[in-house]
Amino acid sequence: MSRPFEQVYTVNDFWDMPRAGFADVDGVPHVYRSIWSDEVDDWDPNGRFELSPVPPRSLALALEDWAIWRRWEEAYYAHQTTDTEHPALPVDRARHEELAPIVQQALEIDPSARRVATATFRARGDGSIHGAMPGTRPPLEVQWNFVE
Repeated sequence: MSRPFEQVYTVNDFWDMPRAGFADVDGVPHVYRSIWSDEVDDWDPNGRFELSPVPPRSLALALEDWAIWRRWEEAYYAHQTTDTEHPALPVDRARHEELAPIVQQALEIDPSARRVATATFRARGDGSIHGAMPGTRPPLEVQWNFVE
């Protein structure tokens, strides 16, 4: 039986696909991180991700920082700012700098609650995660398939 697609809240790292951020797992917010393989000096060849629950306060701060990023992204693709302002508009810069270390810490996997799964990401409505490129990415959802 196939698992349902669930909400992706943020994509804090993207390399060919989402690599880290916050998403639901069984309806509960989690941090997800693509596993790096030192053996092959690349992402895990089996496409595995580490997952662990995230506290509500950490998710709220990550969502605030995500909104800052999305404002910059929308302005960038509307040619209202440049990449020199990346990742926050001047009006949001100070708050982003406050939030960045908190979000970075929240992206750490809790080893005591770690689960491992493969992921299928798609744009909401069954579209491609690359469908809107270049431009702002559509909202995403993910299907987790546990391997450990």
